[in-house]
Amino acid sequence: MTPFDFDDSGIDDFISELNHLSFDVECPECNHSFSISVDDIDQSVICPNCGISISIESE
Repeated sequence: MTPFDFDDSGIDDFISELNHLSFDVECPECNHSFSISVDDIDQSVICPNCGISISIESE
């Protein structure tokens, strides 16, 4: 069996790019749209418009 060589030279750049992705969400209270980052998933964020805490859950 031939060993598999895995080239992980681009992994750090890929993860860095992934962490800079943002997503638009809509506040369920005031319907204001704002952006969150990947780091906000499974956390609570504060709506910048009305100030309520919103739980951001992964699907």
